Order: sequence, then structure tokens, then C-alpha cells
Amino acid sequence: MITGEKTPQQMKDMRECGKMLATIYDELKKNVTAGMSELDANDFVAKRIKDFNAEATDLTDEVKFPGVICVSTNEQLVHSFPTEDMFEKGDVESFDFVIDYRGMKTDSAFTMVDDEEPNGAEKTFTARNRTEFVCRN
Repeated sequence: MITGEKTPQQMKDMRECGKMLATIYDELKKNVTAGMSELDANDFVAKRIKDFNAEATDLTDEVKFPGVICVSTNEQLVHSFPTEDMFEKGDVESFDFVIDYRGMKTDSAFTMVDDEEPNGAEKTFTARNRTEFVCRN
């Protein structure tokens, strides 16, 4: 792990890594739909991370997680591993993952309602999704 003051190149790589993560989240939001499994979402994210020539941190010695993403549906605890469970319309789904790009790691999470607007929960979702702002800027 890189600690301490970052070089200009490391800062550039970190910003690029954040843009990758934000792009993948935007795509995931558009692609997750009722009938898709948590493992399908995991596979989608894994492919997109590779497409960016970045690495997922799920199998590193410090993480050792059974999926590229954490998926929590409805009442599940945060940081649940992806399963064969299928998303249903109206499910509240949270996704979390970390990307490593040139040694710089970017971590973020977001929550959404499957196939519909949150209807009255906008403030909750806005607060939970603020991390995206950091990744985009």
C-alpha cells in the first residue's frame, strides 16, 4: 500500500482510477434490472474493470473476498458477497467495490432502487451516493 504524500503522477493515476470507477457505476445503474442475478452484476463489473486495464482487489491478500463487488439487497448487511439471487423490481440494492490502477485504489459505493425511482427517498439516496462526486472530480 502506498502511504504518505503522493507524487503528481500518483495523483493523476488516482483521478483516472476514480473516473473508471464512476463510469462503471454509471453503466451498472443502467444495466441492473429485475431478473438479473447478483452474480451477473459481479461479472459485468469484473469485465469492465479488465476493459480499463485496472484490477479488482477482491482476491488480494488484504481482502480475499468471494466477488469483485459487494452486493446488498434489501435487508442484507452491507458488504454481502454476490449470490445467484435475482433482483426484483423495487429491490433496494447497494453496490461497493474497489479498483486498483497503477497502485492507486479507489473505493466507492452506491444504492439504487431496481427499475423505478426511489419515490420519496431521494434525500437518503443522495446522501448515500455522495461518494460518486469525489470520483468524478
